[in-house]
Amino acid sequence: MSRTRSATAGMPWIGDLPISAGVRVGNLVFLGGHAAITADGSVDHPGDVAAQARRAFESLIASLEECGGSVDDLVDLVSFNLDPRQIPQVLEVGAEFLPPGKEPAWTAVGTTGATVPGALVVIRGIAVLGDSPRECITPRASWWSSIPASAACTKGGLVFVAGQLAIDPDGRALQRGSHAGQAREAVGRVAELLELAGGSLDDLIDMVSFHHDVRGMLDVAEVWERELFAGVSPGEAPALTTIGVPGLHPRGPIGQYRAIADLATGARVGRAPESVWWREMPISAVTKKEAGALVGIAGQVSSDGDGEIVHRGDPGAQAEYCFSQIHAGLEMLGGTLADVVEVTAFHKDPRDWEDVADAARTAFGESRPAWTSVGTTGLYQEGYLHEIHALGVIGSESRGE
Repeated sequence: MSRTRSATAGMPWIGDLPISAGVRVGNLVFLGGHAAITADGSVDHPGDVAAQARRAFESLIASLEECGGSVDDLVDLVSFNLDPRQIPQVLEVGAEFLPPGKEPAWTAVGTTGATVPGALVVIRGIAVLGDSPRECITPRASWWSSIPASAACTKGGLVFVAGQLAIDPDGRALQRGSHAGQAREAVGRVAELLELAGGSLDDLIDMVSFHHDVRGMLDVAEVWERELFAGVSPGEAPALTTIGVPGLHPRGPIGQYRAIADLATGARVGRAPESVWWREMPISAVTKKEAGALVGIAGQVSSDGDGEIVHRGDPGAQAEYCFSQIHAGLEMLGGTLADVVEVTAFHKDPRDWEDVADAARTAFGESRPAWTSVGTTGLYQEGYLHEIHALGVIGSESRGE
């Protein structure tokens, strides 16, 4: 499939960095993290979250249009918010841009920082172009109906599920204080939405979970392995990424679960190289459907096959190691780093993002994936400086036609 880089419309500030504002592969468009950052790299509208969100949406839509799409093609959004209490304001701004009743799936979480100090919100997205119908799913008796977002959006055989939480239809938290209980509830909601879209958890290729308390990741991993995907072999497992965030919306839930599923025919194919320590768990490093093209790539970290931290304290070397892990996984599916279309890099210290971008220059060369860099409160092990999540496209199938 042809690949188009979009760099000037939405992110003029990136200059010669090895990243893109948007990447189109066939009918899939991946949009990097857009923020209110001017061409000279300064923050526009300092201190005004609504104005910054408006500028971020304008930039994101400009990149999408440069790739040949429109706001009506958006199926997935993730917003990273410096102050989680301001998420409602960002949602209100989104309502100005998104088509009523057909809004994309939208996951809104907190972050500790962006590439430029003072950026209050970063928004990334995915669009599916083409003439196939888009279906947006929002359960009627649900708090989703009060915000400009769908619970799930499907087009071209792909299903994007907004971050699900353990909340009742009125927005009240369930299983308060229980990481495991909230994981069961939230992933159960993901399963229900996939069923409404014509699929199931067997079609899940990528999940990212966000945690208000990073200590809950251990409980979630246990529920994942012993309950949700018990009996699933690593070679048939989805990719999973777990990230710490300073807050979720609404208040009360401590975990949020965003998912991508592929309804293409055939079995789910997962692979994990020997250098990935969780390779015996039902969590892959890279996953796609046999007849699909989209690849979910689990967040890669700087630890060896025994789980020992490598390159401790060196942000650049850890980033290089993460990219080598992504490359090793993709090779097992017949791909390369040139097939990576989107990167979301989570950093313990957001100021390290430039070291990661330098490592990306060597790793990706001219392929330049869509890029988002944001800060995290914590990762699965102390000593990880980054976790790098990605999506890839392998094969000639074009979705959305």
